[in-house]
Amino acid sequence: DCMIRYLALALASGLAERVYWWRLVSRGFGLVDDSDASAWRERPAFGMLRTFQAVLGESTFVKARLPARSGDRHGLHRLTFRRNDGEIVVLVYAHGPALRFPERETFTRVEDAYGEAMDRPPAALTGRPVYLRGVSV
Repeated sequence: DCMIRYLALALASGLAERVYWWRLVSRGFGLVDDSDASAWRERPAFGMLRTFQAVLGESTFVKARLPARSGDRHGLHRLTFRRNDGEIVVLVYAHGPALRFPERETFTRVEDAYGEAMDRPPAALTGRPVYLRGVSV
């Protein structure tokens, strides 16, 4: 969760053109765990990064709605991207305590951090990013 939030904020900041990960393969904390040399194991972050790349990899950042710049910045983070095919995708999550899902969002599909379609939006947003697809501007 933290990796995807960091990646999205870094790219949306306009201050970074690229983000590199120090260790992609490492025992216990990499995207891939190589504890067993004969059977490397993908960790959850691997699937989340794959989804981020598939959904937003070639996208252009459009705008952000973030909490006020005071204090610890707890609250709703809403990052809007435009894909090359024109689709508007919003990445949303809550920083800090869970928040009720915003009622005024309009979208055609909601996906979890792994790109799996959800029947309906989560009742509450947590630190785990959610993709809103086909968002109306």
